Amino acid sequence: MEPTAIAQTLAWLAARRRLGAGLFAAALVLYSPTLGGGLVLDDVAQQAFMQAKLAGGERDKPWWALFHLVTPSRELLVGQRTAGRVPWWTDPELRIVFFRPLASADAYVDAIAWPRTPWSMHLHGLVLYALLCALVLRLYRRIVGPEGQGIAALAAMIFLVDPTHAAPVAWIAQRNAVIAALLMVASVLAHLRWREAGRTRWLFVGLAWLLAALLAAEVAVTGLALVIAYAWTLDRGGRRRGLLAAAPALVLVASYVLAYGALGFGARGSGAYLDPLGDPWPFLAALPGRVAYLIAAALALPMPLVWRVWGSPTPEAWPLQLCGAVVFIWLLRHVLGGRTDPRLRFAALAFLLALVPIAAAPADERLLLLASVPGALWLALVIMEFARSARRTLRAVALMLAAVHVALAPVALMVAFAGQEGLSFGGSALPLAPTLANEALGHQTLLVVQAPTTLQAAMLPLARGQVGLSVPRFSFVLSSSEAPSRWTRTGPRTFVLEQPEGLLRDATAAFFRSPTARLRPGEAVTTLAFRAEVLAVTRDGYPSQVRFEFAADPEHHSVCFATWDGREFVALRQPTVGESVMLAGR
Repeated sequence: MEPTAIAQTLAWLAARRRLGAGLFAAALVLYSPTLGGGLVLDDVAQQAFMQAKLAGGERDKPWWALFHLVTPSRELLVGQRTAGRVPWWTDPELRIVFFRPLASADAYVDAIAWPRTPWSMHLHGLVLYALLCALVLRLYRRIVGPEGQGIAALAAMIFLVDPTHAAPVAWIAQRNAVIAALLMVASVLAHLRWREAGRTRWLFVGLAWLLAALLAAEVAVTGLALVIAYAWTLDRGGRRRGLLAAAPALVLVASYVLAYGALGFGARGSGAYLDPLGDPWPFLAALPGRVAYLIAAALALPMPLVWRVWGSPTPEAWPLQLCGAVVFIWLLRHVLGGRTDPRLRFAALAFLLALVPIAAAPADERLLLLASVPGALWLALVIMEFARSARRTLRAVALMLAAVHVALAPVALMVAFAGQEGLSFGGSALPLAPTLANEALGHQTLLVVQAPTTLQAAMLPLARGQVGLSVPRFSFVLSSSEAPSRWTRTGPRTFVLEQPEGLLRDATAAFFRSPTARLRPGEAVTTLAFRAEVLAVTRDGYPSQVRFEFAADPEHHSVCFATWDGREFVALRQPTVGESVMLAGR
Protein backbone atom coordinates (compact mmCIF):
# COMPACT_ATOMS: atom_id res chain seq x y z
CA MET A 1 0.00 0.00 0.00
CA GLU A 2 1.48 3.37 -1.01
CA PRO A 3 2.22 5.99 1.70
CA THR A 4 -0.21 8.40 0.01
CA ALA A 5 -2.99 5.84 0.19
CA ILE A 6 -2.19 5.15 3.85
CA ALA A 7 -2.30 8.88 4.62
CA GLN A 8 -5.63 9.24 2.80
CA THR A 9 -7.08 6.27 4.67
CA LEU A 10 -5.97 7.70 8.01
CA ALA A 11 -7.35 11.13 7.09
CA TRP A 12 -10.69 9.58 6.19
CA LEU A 13 -10.70 7.63 9.45
CA ALA A 14 -9.80 10.71 11.48
CA ALA A 15 -12.64 12.67 9.89
CA ARG A 16 -15.21 10.32 11.38
CA ARG A 17 -16.93 12.15 14.22
CA ARG A 18 -17.50 8.95 16.12
CA LEU A 19 -13.90 7.74 16.02
CA GLY A 20 -13.65 8.23 19.79
CA ALA A 21 -16.70 6.03 20.32
CA GLY A 22 -15.18 3.51 17.92
CA LEU A 23 -11.97 3.41 19.93
CA PHE A 24 -14.00 2.92 23.11
CA ALA A 25 -15.85 -0.02 21.56
CA ALA A 26 -12.67 -1.46 20.04
CA ALA A 27 -10.96 -1.38 23.44
CA LEU A 28 -13.87 -3.26 25.01
CA VAL A 29 -13.68 -5.96 22.33
CA LEU A 30 -9.89 -6.21 22.05
CA TYR A 31 -9.34 -6.42 25.81
CA SER A 32 -12.35 -8.64 26.53
CA PRO A 33 -10.10 -11.67 27.25
CA THR A 34 -9.20 -9.96 30.54
CA LEU A 35 -12.73 -10.66 31.83
CA GLY A 36 -11.77 -14.26 32.53
CA GLY A 37 -8.40 -13.42 34.04
CA GLY A 38 -9.30 -14.09 37.66
CA LEU A 39 -7.25 -12.75 40.56
CA VAL A 40 -3.52 -12.20 40.00
CA LEU A 41 -0.79 -12.08 42.68
CA ASP A 42 -1.52 -8.99 44.86
CA ASP A 43 -5.24 -9.11 43.97
CA VAL A 44 -5.93 -11.86 46.52
CA ALA A 45 -4.26 -10.04 49.41
CA GLN A 46 -6.00 -6.76 48.53
CA GLN A 47 -9.43 -8.36 48.30
CA ALA A 48 -8.89 -10.15 51.62
CA PHE A 49 -7.81 -6.89 53.28
CA MET A 50 -10.85 -4.96 52.01
CA GLN A 51 -13.30 -7.67 53.05
CA ALA A 52 -11.72 -7.79 56.51
CA LYS A 53 -11.85 -3.99 56.75
CA LEU A 54 -15.50 -3.87 55.72
CA ALA A 55 -16.27 -6.52 58.34
CA GLY A 56 -14.71 -4.40 61.08
CA GLY A 57 -11.25 -5.98 61.18
CA GLU A 58 -7.75 -4.67 60.44
CA ARG A 59 -8.28 -1.84 62.92
CA ASP A 60 -4.58 -1.05 63.12
CA LYS A 61 -4.43 -0.06 59.43
CA PRO A 62 -6.17 2.76 57.52
CA TRP A 63 -8.70 1.85 54.84
CA TRP A 64 -6.37 3.05 52.09
CA ALA A 65 -3.49 0.71 53.11
CA LEU A 66 -3.98 -1.52 50.05
CA PHE A 67 -0.62 -0.47 48.68
CA HIS A 68 1.42 -0.80 51.87
CA LEU A 69 3.73 -3.49 50.51
CA VAL A 70 6.14 -3.57 53.43
CA THR A 71 5.36 -2.12 56.87
CA PRO A 72 7.28 0.99 58.00
CA SER A 73 7.74 -0.50 61.50
CA ARG A 74 11.22 -1.96 62.04
CA GLU A 75 10.05 -4.07 64.99
CA LEU A 76 7.16 -5.58 63.06
CA LEU A 77 9.37 -6.22 60.04
CA VAL A 78 11.95 -8.06 62.14
CA GLY A 79 9.11 -10.15 63.56
CA GLN A 80 7.88 -10.96 60.06
CA ARG A 81 11.40 -11.94 59.03
CA THR A 82 11.70 -14.22 62.06
CA ALA A 83 8.41 -15.93 61.16
CA GLY A 84 9.26 -16.30 57.46
CA ARG A 85 6.69 -13.85 56.17
CA VAL A 86 9.56 -12.00 54.47
CA PRO A 87 12.92 -13.58 53.50
CA TRP A 88 15.77 -13.81 56.01
CA TRP A 89 17.92 -11.36 54.00
CA THR A 90 15.33 -8.57 54.28
CA ASP A 91 16.86 -5.26 55.36
CA PRO A 92 15.33 -4.24 58.74
CA GLU A 93 15.12 -0.68 57.38
CA LEU A 94 13.04 -1.73 54.38
CA ARG A 95 9.92 0.34 53.77
CA ILE A 96 7.65 0.28 50.71
CA VAL A 97 4.47 2.21 51.52
CA PHE A 98 2.51 3.85 48.72
CA PHE A 99 -0.23 6.42 49.28
CA ARG A 100 -2.94 5.88 46.67
CA PRO A 101 -6.26 6.79 48.30
CA LEU A 102 -8.12 7.41 45.04
CA ALA A 103 -7.10 4.05 43.59
CA SER A 104 -7.94 2.43 46.93
CA ALA A 105 -11.40 4.01 46.92
CA ASP A 106 -11.94 2.68 43.40
CA ALA A 107 -10.96 -0.81 44.59
CA TYR A 108 -13.57 -0.61 47.38
CA VAL A 109 -16.22 -0.18 44.68
CA ASP A 110 -15.36 -3.73 43.61
CA ALA A 111 -15.33 -5.02 47.19
CA ILE A 112 -18.74 -3.51 47.96
CA ALA A 113 -20.64 -3.72 44.67
CA TRP A 114 -19.53 -7.13 43.36
CA PRO A 115 -17.43 -8.95 45.96
CA ARG A 116 -15.86 -12.28 44.95
CA THR A 117 -16.85 -11.69 41.32
CA PRO A 118 -13.56 -11.17 39.45
CA TRP A 119 -15.11 -10.79 36.00
CA SER A 120 -17.09 -7.75 37.23
CA MET A 121 -13.91 -6.26 38.66
CA HIS A 122 -12.18 -6.76 35.33
CA LEU A 123 -15.12 -5.19 33.48
CA HIS A 124 -14.83 -2.16 35.76
CA GLY A 125 -11.16 -1.74 34.81
CA LEU A 126 -11.85 -2.42 31.14
CA VAL A 127 -14.39 0.41 30.94
CA LEU A 128 -11.87 2.79 32.50
CA TYR A 129 -9.26 1.78 29.92
CA ALA A 130 -11.74 2.22 27.05
CA LEU A 131 -12.45 5.75 28.33
CA LEU A 132 -8.71 6.39 28.41
CA CYS A 133 -8.36 5.36 24.75
CA ALA A 134 -11.12 7.77 23.72
CA LEU A 135 -9.64 10.61 25.78
CA VAL A 136 -6.13 10.03 24.41
CA LEU A 137 -7.52 10.56 20.89
CA ARG A 138 -8.80 13.98 21.97
CA LEU A 139 -5.36 14.86 23.32
CA TYR A 140 -3.67 13.80 20.09
CA ARG A 141 -6.12 15.80 17.98
CA ARG A 142 -5.45 18.93 19.99
CA ILE A 143 -1.67 18.53 19.80
CA VAL A 144 -1.34 17.78 16.07
CA GLY A 145 -3.88 20.38 14.96
CA PRO A 146 -6.48 20.23 12.16
CA GLU A 147 -3.92 19.37 9.49
CA GLY A 148 -2.64 16.30 11.32
CA GLN A 149 -5.80 14.41 12.17
CA GLY A 150 -4.58 11.32 10.34
CA ILE A 151 -1.57 11.27 12.64
CA ALA A 152 -3.89 11.52 15.64
CA ALA A 153 -5.89 8.53 14.40
CA LEU A 154 -2.73 6.46 13.84
CA ALA A 155 -1.34 7.38 17.27
CA ALA A 156 -4.63 6.41 18.94
CA MET A 157 -4.55 3.04 17.14
CA ILE A 158 -0.96 2.42 18.27
CA PHE A 159 -1.94 3.30 21.83
CA LEU A 160 -4.98 1.03 21.71
CA VAL A 161 -3.09 -2.12 20.68
CA ASP A 162 0.07 -1.49 22.71
CA PRO A 163 0.93 -4.89 24.32
CA THR A 164 2.55 -3.16 27.30
CA HIS A 165 -1.00 -2.23 28.38
CA ALA A 166 -1.97 -5.85 29.01
CA ALA A 167 -0.94 -5.96 32.67
CA PRO A 168 -2.49 -2.62 33.79
CA VAL A 169 -5.81 -3.69 32.27
CA ALA A 170 -5.74 -7.41 33.17
CA TRP A 171 -4.29 -7.06 36.68
CA ILE A 172 -6.80 -5.57 39.10
CA ALA A 173 -4.13 -4.38 41.55
CA GLN A 174 -2.49 -2.48 38.66
CA ARG A 175 -5.66 -0.56 37.80
CA ASN A 176 -4.22 2.41 39.68
CA ALA A 177 -2.09 3.10 36.58
CA VAL A 178 -5.16 3.23 34.33
CA ILE A 179 -6.91 5.65 36.71
CA ALA A 180 -3.79 7.81 36.98
CA ALA A 181 -3.39 7.86 33.17
CA LEU A 182 -7.03 8.84 32.65
CA LEU A 183 -6.74 11.74 35.10
CA MET A 184 -3.32 12.76 33.78
CA VAL A 185 -4.60 13.04 30.21
CA ALA A 186 -7.57 15.11 31.45
CA SER A 187 -5.09 17.37 33.26
CA VAL A 188 -2.92 17.90 30.17
CA LEU A 189 -6.00 18.60 28.04
CA ALA A 190 -7.10 21.27 30.51
CA HIS A 191 -3.60 22.80 30.48
CA LEU A 192 -3.66 22.96 26.69
CA ARG A 193 -7.08 24.60 26.69
CA TRP A 194 -5.76 27.22 29.12
CA ARG A 195 -2.71 27.98 26.98
CA GLU A 196 -4.72 28.11 23.75
CA ALA A 197 -7.87 29.92 24.94
CA GLY A 198 -6.34 31.96 27.76
CA ARG A 199 -9.11 31.15 30.23
CA THR A 200 -7.57 30.94 33.70
CA ARG A 201 -10.19 28.58 35.06
CA TRP A 202 -8.73 25.81 32.91
CA LEU A 203 -5.43 26.26 34.76
CA PHE A 204 -7.11 25.34 38.04
CA VAL A 205 -9.10 22.54 36.42
CA GLY A 206 -5.85 21.08 35.11
CA LEU A 207 -4.15 21.33 38.50
CA ALA A 208 -7.14 19.65 40.18
CA TRP A 209 -7.01 16.76 37.69
CA LEU A 210 -3.24 16.45 38.18
CA LEU A 211 -3.61 16.29 41.98
CA ALA A 212 -6.29 13.62 41.60
CA ALA A 213 -3.97 11.65 39.30
CA LEU A 214 -1.19 11.83 41.90
CA LEU A 215 -3.58 10.50 44.54
CA ALA A 216 -4.28 7.53 42.26
CA ALA A 217 -0.64 6.59 41.62
CA GLU A 218 2.76 8.21 42.06
CA VAL A 219 3.60 7.56 38.40
CA ALA A 220 1.23 10.42 37.51
CA VAL A 221 4.20 12.76 37.97
CA THR A 222 4.77 11.93 34.30
CA GLY A 223 1.98 14.43 33.62
CA LEU A 224 4.56 17.10 34.41
CA ALA A 225 6.73 15.69 31.61
CA LEU A 226 4.01 16.43 29.06
CA VAL A 227 3.43 19.93 30.42
CA ILE A 228 7.14 20.79 30.32
CA ALA A 229 7.60 19.27 26.86
CA TYR A 230 4.64 21.30 25.58
CA ALA A 231 6.09 24.48 27.08
CA TRP A 232 9.48 23.77 25.48
CA THR A 233 8.25 22.93 21.99
CA LEU A 234 4.64 23.92 21.23
CA ASP A 235 3.40 26.69 23.53
CA ARG A 236 2.03 29.56 21.44
CA GLY A 237 3.45 32.10 23.85
CA GLY A 238 6.97 30.91 23.21
CA ARG A 239 9.35 28.86 25.30
CA ARG A 240 9.83 31.39 28.09
CA ARG A 241 6.13 32.04 28.67
CA GLY A 242 5.40 28.37 28.25
CA LEU A 243 7.83 27.41 30.99
CA LEU A 244 6.35 30.09 33.26
CA ALA A 245 2.91 28.61 32.55
CA ALA A 246 4.25 25.18 33.53
CA ALA A 247 5.42 26.52 36.91
CA PRO A 248 2.09 25.92 38.77
CA ALA A 249 2.14 22.24 37.79
CA LEU A 250 5.80 22.05 38.80
CA VAL A 251 5.06 23.62 42.19
CA LEU A 252 2.13 21.23 42.72
CA VAL A 253 4.22 18.15 41.91
CA ALA A 254 7.17 19.37 44.02
CA SER A 255 4.86 20.05 46.99
CA TYR A 256 3.31 16.62 46.59
CA VAL A 257 6.71 14.90 46.47
CA LEU A 258 7.99 16.75 49.56
CA ALA A 259 4.80 16.08 51.54
CA TYR A 260 4.81 12.45 50.40
CA GLY A 261 8.28 11.88 51.80
CA ALA A 262 7.69 13.92 54.97
CA LEU A 263 4.62 11.80 55.82
CA GLY A 264 6.67 8.60 55.58
CA PHE A 265 5.43 7.33 52.22
CA GLY A 266 7.61 5.89 49.48
CA ALA A 267 10.35 3.28 49.27
CA ARG A 268 13.50 2.86 51.35
CA GLY A 269 15.98 0.04 51.74
CA SER A 270 14.92 -1.82 48.58
CA GLY A 271 17.00 -2.77 45.56
CA ALA A 272 13.92 -2.89 43.35
CA TYR A 273 12.02 0.29 44.29
CA LEU A 274 14.56 3.12 44.49
CA ASP A 275 14.29 6.51 46.20
CA PRO A 276 15.52 9.22 43.77
CA LEU A 277 15.52 11.94 46.45
CA GLY A 278 16.35 10.14 49.68
CA ASP A 279 19.00 7.81 48.20
CA PRO A 280 19.90 9.19 44.76
CA TRP A 281 23.09 7.25 43.95
CA PRO A 282 21.53 3.78 43.49
CA PHE A 283 18.82 5.42 41.39
CA LEU A 284 21.32 7.23 39.18
CA ALA A 285 23.38 4.05 38.82
CA ALA A 286 20.33 2.05 37.73
CA LEU A 287 18.83 4.81 35.56
CA PRO A 288 20.68 4.21 32.23
CA GLY A 289 20.00 0.46 32.17
CA ARG A 290 16.37 0.80 33.23
CA VAL A 291 15.64 3.61 30.76
CA ALA A 292 17.32 1.68 27.93
CA TYR A 293 15.20 -1.37 28.75
CA LEU A 294 11.99 0.69 28.88
CA ILE A 295 12.78 2.36 25.54
CA ALA A 296 13.35 -1.04 23.97
CA ALA A 297 10.12 -2.36 25.50
CA ALA A 298 8.12 0.61 24.22
CA LEU A 299 9.58 1.15 20.77
CA ALA A 300 11.25 -2.08 19.61
CA LEU A 301 9.68 -5.51 19.03
CA PRO A 302 6.69 -6.30 21.28
CA MET A 303 8.06 -7.79 24.49
CA PRO A 304 5.57 -10.69 24.83
CA LEU A 305 6.70 -12.07 21.47
CA VAL A 306 10.35 -11.46 22.33
CA TRP A 307 9.99 -13.45 25.54
CA ARG A 308 8.14 -16.22 23.73
CA VAL A 309 11.26 -16.69 21.55
CA TRP A 310 13.92 -15.50 23.98
CA GLY A 311 12.74 -17.21 27.14
CA SER A 312 12.43 -15.65 30.54
CA PRO A 313 12.04 -11.86 30.81
CA THR A 314 14.98 -10.14 32.46
CA PRO A 315 15.83 -6.42 32.48
CA GLU A 316 19.52 -7.41 32.39
CA ALA A 317 19.27 -8.77 28.82
CA TRP A 318 22.05 -6.68 27.24
CA PRO A 319 20.85 -6.95 23.63
CA LEU A 320 17.60 -5.29 24.61
CA GLN A 321 19.47 -2.56 26.45
CA LEU A 322 21.67 -2.07 23.40
CA CYS A 323 18.56 -1.80 21.25
CA GLY A 324 17.14 0.72 23.68
CA ALA A 325 20.36 2.74 23.62
CA VAL A 326 20.34 2.88 19.81
CA VAL A 327 16.73 4.05 19.76
CA PHE A 328 17.59 6.54 22.51
CA ILE A 329 20.35 8.13 20.40
CA TRP A 330 18.05 8.25 17.39
CA LEU A 331 15.33 9.76 19.56
CA LEU A 332 17.67 12.46 20.88
CA ARG A 333 18.34 13.49 17.30
CA HIS A 334 14.66 14.32 16.91
CA VAL A 335 14.51 16.09 20.26
CA LEU A 336 17.53 18.30 19.61
CA GLY A 337 17.16 18.80 15.87
CA GLY A 338 16.08 22.38 15.34
CA ARG A 339 14.46 21.75 11.94
CA THR A 340 12.45 18.76 13.16
CA ASP A 341 8.66 18.97 13.37
CA PRO A 342 7.98 20.59 16.79
CA ARG A 343 5.21 18.05 17.41
CA LEU A 344 7.80 15.31 17.00
CA ARG A 345 10.14 17.06 19.42
CA PHE A 346 7.27 17.41 21.89
CA ALA A 347 6.38 13.72 21.78
CA ALA A 348 10.01 12.57 21.99
CA LEU A 349 10.90 14.92 24.85
CA ALA A 350 7.72 14.09 26.80
CA PHE A 351 8.39 10.37 26.37
CA LEU A 352 11.99 10.64 27.56
CA LEU A 353 11.11 12.80 30.57
CA ALA A 354 8.29 10.42 31.49
CA LEU A 355 10.71 7.49 31.72
CA VAL A 356 12.80 9.10 34.48
CA PRO A 357 10.32 8.75 37.38
CA ILE A 358 9.19 5.36 36.05
CA ALA A 359 12.78 4.12 36.39
CA ALA A 360 12.49 4.38 40.18
CA ALA A 361 10.53 1.11 40.02
CA PRO A 362 11.83 -2.23 38.68
CA ALA A 363 12.15 -2.08 34.89
CA ASP A 364 9.02 -3.71 33.53
CA GLU A 365 6.91 -3.01 30.46
CA ARG A 366 3.73 -2.88 32.58
CA LEU A 367 4.93 0.51 33.89
CA LEU A 368 4.81 2.12 30.46
CA LEU A 369 1.10 2.96 30.28
CA LEU A 370 1.47 6.67 31.09
CA ALA A 371 4.70 7.06 29.11
CA SER A 372 3.04 5.44 26.09
CA VAL A 373 0.71 8.45 25.79
CA PRO A 374 3.49 10.55 24.23
CA GLY A 375 5.27 7.40 23.03
CA ALA A 376 2.44 6.37 20.69
CA LEU A 377 2.27 9.89 19.27
CA TRP A 378 6.05 9.83 18.69
CA LEU A 379 5.76 6.56 16.77
CA ALA A 380 2.88 7.86 14.65
CA LEU A 381 4.77 11.04 13.78
CA VAL A 382 7.91 9.11 12.85
CA ILE A 383 5.93 6.65 10.70
CA MET A 384 4.17 9.43 8.80
CA GLU A 385 7.36 11.50 8.38
CA PHE A 386 9.31 8.53 7.03
CA ALA A 387 6.41 7.37 4.85
CA ARG A 388 6.48 10.73 3.03
CA SER A 389 10.25 10.62 2.55
CA ALA A 390 11.77 10.29 -0.91
CA ARG A 391 14.30 7.80 0.46
CA ARG A 392 13.31 4.16 0.08
CA THR A 393 15.16 3.20 3.24
CA LEU A 394 13.08 5.53 5.39
CA ARG A 395 9.87 4.38 3.73
CA ALA A 396 10.89 0.80 4.51
CA VAL A 397 11.48 1.79 8.15
CA ALA A 398 8.02 3.38 8.24
CA LEU A 399 6.48 0.19 6.89
CA MET A 400 8.38 -1.91 9.44
CA LEU A 401 7.31 0.32 12.35
CA ALA A 402 3.69 0.22 11.20
CA ALA A 403 3.83 -3.57 10.86
CA VAL A 404 5.27 -3.97 14.37
CA HIS A 405 3.14 -1.45 16.23
CA VAL A 406 -0.16 -1.78 14.36
CA ALA A 407 -0.31 -5.23 12.74
CA LEU A 408 1.89 -7.32 15.05
CA ALA A 409 0.98 -5.59 18.31
CA PRO A 410 -2.51 -7.17 18.65
CA VAL A 411 -0.92 -10.62 18.34
CA ALA A 412 1.56 -9.72 21.06
CA LEU A 413 -1.32 -8.42 23.15
CA MET A 414 -3.06 -11.80 23.01
CA VAL A 415 0.20 -13.51 24.03
CA ALA A 416 0.52 -11.06 26.93
CA PHE A 417 -3.04 -11.85 28.03
CA ALA A 418 -2.19 -15.56 28.09
CA GLY A 419 0.87 -14.86 30.23
CA GLN A 420 -1.12 -12.64 32.57
CA GLU A 421 -3.81 -15.31 32.94
CA GLY A 422 -1.06 -17.77 33.84
CA LEU A 423 -0.20 -15.60 36.85
CA SER A 424 -3.69 -15.99 38.27
CA PHE A 425 -3.92 -18.49 41.08
CA GLY A 426 -4.12 -21.95 39.64
CA GLY A 427 -2.56 -20.72 36.39
CA SER A 428 0.40 -22.40 34.78
CA ALA A 429 2.93 -19.68 35.67
CA LEU A 430 2.60 -20.18 39.43
CA PRO A 431 4.15 -23.39 40.79
CA LEU A 432 1.99 -25.39 43.20
CA ALA A 433 4.36 -28.20 44.30
CA PRO A 434 1.63 -30.85 43.73
CA THR A 435 3.96 -33.75 44.55
CA LEU A 436 4.51 -32.65 48.17
CA ALA A 437 2.66 -34.74 50.75
CA ASN A 438 -0.55 -32.74 50.91
CA GLU A 439 -1.97 -33.91 54.25
CA ALA A 440 1.37 -33.76 56.09
CA LEU A 441 2.30 -30.32 54.73
CA GLY A 442 -0.56 -28.70 56.61
CA HIS A 443 1.24 -29.51 59.87
CA GLN A 444 4.79 -28.78 58.72
CA THR A 445 7.25 -25.94 58.28
CA LEU A 446 8.15 -25.62 54.59
CA LEU A 447 11.78 -24.73 53.81
CA VAL A 448 12.38 -23.87 50.15
CA VAL A 449 16.13 -24.30 49.80
CA GLN A 450 16.36 -22.91 46.26
CA ALA A 451 13.93 -21.27 43.86
CA PRO A 452 14.47 -19.69 40.43
CA THR A 453 12.98 -16.47 41.83
CA THR A 454 12.05 -15.38 45.33
CA LEU A 455 8.54 -14.51 44.15
CA GLN A 456 7.76 -18.06 43.05
CA ALA A 457 8.79 -19.50 46.41
CA ALA A 458 7.13 -16.77 48.47
CA MET A 459 3.80 -17.17 46.62
CA LEU A 460 3.77 -20.96 46.93
CA PRO A 461 1.62 -21.20 50.12
CA LEU A 462 -0.91 -18.66 48.83
CA ALA A 463 -1.07 -20.33 45.40
CA ARG A 464 -1.68 -23.73 47.01
CA GLY A 465 -4.41 -22.35 49.24
CA GLN A 466 -6.24 -20.79 46.31
CA VAL A 467 -6.59 -24.15 44.56
CA GLY A 468 -7.56 -26.13 47.66
CA LEU A 469 -4.19 -27.68 48.52
CA SER A 470 -2.86 -27.70 52.08
CA VAL A 471 -0.80 -24.73 53.27
CA PRO A 472 2.23 -25.14 55.58
CA ARG A 473 2.14 -23.73 59.11
CA PHE A 474 5.27 -21.69 58.36
CA SER A 475 7.14 -21.13 55.11
CA PHE A 476 10.73 -19.93 54.61
CA VAL A 477 12.71 -19.09 51.47
CA LEU A 478 16.41 -19.89 51.85
CA SER A 479 17.74 -18.74 48.46
CA SER A 480 17.05 -18.01 44.82
CA SER A 481 19.31 -18.69 41.86
CA GLU A 482 18.91 -19.25 38.13
CA ALA A 483 22.11 -21.32 38.11
CA PRO A 484 22.67 -24.68 39.85
CA SER A 485 23.95 -24.52 43.45
CA ARG A 486 25.72 -26.98 45.72
CA TRP A 487 23.96 -28.04 48.96
CA THR A 488 26.41 -29.66 51.38
CA ARG A 489 25.61 -31.15 54.76
CA THR A 490 28.40 -30.25 57.20
CA GLY A 491 26.79 -31.50 60.42
CA PRO A 492 23.65 -33.09 61.84
CA ARG A 493 21.75 -29.80 61.47
CA THR A 494 24.12 -27.59 59.46
CA PHE A 495 24.37 -27.12 55.70
CA VAL A 496 26.32 -24.84 53.36
CA LEU A 497 24.80 -23.52 50.14
CA GLU A 498 27.32 -22.50 47.47
CA GLN A 499 26.92 -20.67 44.19
CA PRO A 500 30.17 -19.05 42.90
CA GLU A 501 28.32 -16.52 40.72
CA GLY A 502 26.20 -15.40 43.66
CA LEU A 503 22.75 -16.11 45.07
CA LEU A 504 19.77 -13.74 45.33
CA ARG A 505 20.39 -12.06 41.98
CA ASP A 506 16.80 -12.05 40.74
CA ALA A 507 14.78 -8.83 40.80
CA THR A 508 12.31 -10.16 43.37
CA ALA A 509 15.15 -10.97 45.78
CA ALA A 510 16.46 -7.42 45.33
CA PHE A 511 13.03 -6.17 46.37
CA PHE A 512 13.97 -6.88 49.99
CA ARG A 513 17.42 -5.31 50.21
CA SER A 514 19.14 -2.23 48.79
CA PRO A 515 22.41 -2.55 46.84
CA THR A 516 23.90 -0.05 49.30
CA ALA A 517 23.27 -2.49 52.18
CA ARG A 518 24.81 -5.68 50.82
CA LEU A 519 25.16 -8.73 53.02
CA ARG A 520 28.72 -9.15 54.32
CA PRO A 521 30.74 -12.17 55.42
CA GLY A 522 29.98 -12.96 59.05
CA GLU A 523 26.50 -11.37 58.94
CA ALA A 524 23.93 -13.69 60.53
CA VAL A 525 20.15 -13.74 60.83
CA THR A 526 18.11 -15.97 63.15
CA THR A 527 14.57 -17.09 62.36
CA LEU A 528 12.20 -19.55 64.02
CA ALA A 529 13.48 -22.35 61.77
CA PHE A 530 17.16 -21.66 61.25
CA ARG A 531 20.17 -19.40 61.62
CA ALA A 532 21.68 -18.15 58.36
CA GLU A 533 25.27 -16.88 58.27
CA VAL A 534 26.95 -15.43 55.19
CA LEU A 535 30.38 -17.01 54.72
CA ALA A 536 31.48 -15.38 51.45
CA VAL A 537 30.25 -12.93 48.84
CA THR A 538 31.04 -12.24 45.18
CA ARG A 539 32.95 -9.16 44.04
CA ASP A 540 29.69 -7.34 43.37
CA GLY A 541 28.31 -8.20 46.81
CA TYR A 542 26.02 -11.20 46.34
CA PRO A 543 26.27 -14.12 48.81
CA SER A 544 28.26 -17.01 47.33
CA GLN A 545 28.37 -19.17 50.48
CA VAL A 546 25.73 -19.29 53.21
CA ARG A 547 25.64 -21.63 56.20
CA PHE A 548 22.26 -22.69 57.59
CA GLU A 549 21.87 -24.22 61.04
CA PHE A 550 18.36 -25.58 61.58
CA ALA A 551 16.47 -25.58 64.85
CA ALA A 552 14.86 -28.98 64.17
CA ASP A 553 16.32 -32.24 62.98
CA PRO A 554 16.16 -32.05 59.14
CA GLU A 555 14.66 -35.57 59.08
CA HIS A 556 11.93 -34.73 61.62
CA HIS A 557 8.35 -35.07 60.41
CA SER A 558 7.60 -31.45 61.39
CA VAL A 559 9.72 -30.00 58.57
CA CYS A 560 9.55 -30.34 54.79
CA PHE A 561 12.49 -29.34 52.61
CA ALA A 562 11.76 -28.47 48.98
CA THR A 563 13.73 -27.23 46.00
CA TRP A 564 13.22 -26.42 42.32
CA ASP A 565 13.80 -29.28 39.89
CA GLY A 566 13.61 -27.18 36.73
CA ARG A 567 9.82 -27.43 36.40
CA GLU A 568 8.26 -27.51 39.87
CA PHE A 569 9.01 -27.50 43.59
CA VAL A 570 9.68 -31.02 44.83
CA ALA A 571 10.68 -32.59 48.13
CA LEU A 572 14.45 -32.50 48.77
CA ARG A 573 16.09 -35.58 50.24
CA GLN A 574 18.74 -34.41 52.65
CA PRO A 575 22.27 -35.66 52.05
CA THR A 576 24.25 -37.39 54.78
CA VAL A 577 26.96 -35.54 56.70
CA GLY A 578 29.80 -34.72 54.32
CA GLU A 579 27.68 -35.38 51.22
CA SER A 580 26.66 -32.77 48.62
CA VAL A 581 23.81 -32.53 46.14
CA MET A 582 23.36 -30.16 43.21
CA LEU A 583 20.20 -28.03 43.17
CA ALA A 584 18.74 -27.13 39.79
CA GLY A 585 18.56 -23.57 38.52
CA ARG A 586 15.90 -22.22 36.22
